[in-house]
Amino acid sequence: MKSKLDTAPALDERISLVLPLDLKARLFEIASRKRLPASHVVREAIHHYTIEHAA
Repeated sequence: MKSKLDTAPALDERISLVLPLDLKARLFEIASRKRLPASHVVREAIHHYTIEHAA
């Protein structure tokens, strides 16, 4: 499922996140249920968070 959050691989910036085990478990459960990569779910969540908190 493509969305406006998808970018060309050459434009992606790789970062590492340290997540508490309970948050990681919820992330992978949601990704599995939606049949999406966990990275897509993280990008989607950050996208929504930054829109809600834009000044």
